[in-house]
Amino acid sequence: LTQTGAAVTGLDFSSRSIEHAQTTAVETSNTATYLRQDYLTYRSSERYDVIIMIMRDYCALLPDARRALLRVVRHHLADGGSFFLDVDAAPAFDAVEEKSAYGPELMDGFWSARPYFGFVNTFRYEDQRVSLDKYEIFEESATKRYFNWAKFFTPEELTAEFGEVGLGVVEILGDVAGSPYDPTAPQFAVVATSNAVR
Repeated sequence: LTQTGAAVTGLDFSSRSIEHAQTTAVETSNTATYLRQDYLTYRSSERYDVIIMIMRDYCALLPDARRALLRVVRHHLADGGSFFLDVDAAPAFDAVEEKSAYGPELMDGFWSARPYFGFVNTFRYEDQRVSLDKYEIFEESATKRYFNWAKFFTPEELTAEFGEVGLGVVEILGDVAGSPYDPTAPQFAVVATSNAVR
């Protein structure tokens, strides 16, 4: 984004992610500003022409957190600005199977640099169209648990959620690269905007 001449601000609540971004920025002459902030509570006087959230991060949030995020987005959008994000689509929920898996170095060592044994259990919540992958990682001296939630959306559901905070969906796309929307695809992207007075 900075290579297009845009002034870019990146948010992440992980200090390691911010440090990685800053290191990469120096190596690539990237001029972005990186802030260690929680996007659910971020407050600034800045107004942004575009706010981007990719990698389907929105799907991992509980309803109250999604509302908090949308209020933050709405507060920080410049008049006529756009919010751009991608989500998991409702048809992809059909492929979610309740299952279990386990083994040494589960997912090829993804969860730890040290030796470990891992378990993953996948759950479906039909009424909410939500899935959960629960990971339990057992190292010699520690046990870690990770909960990977995913909500699967329809365009109509997103339109309703966005409308609650004064954002209007103006375009549904197939992905963040701008492909045409396919109602059978596992993901889709959304562009929303608002010109309403805050």
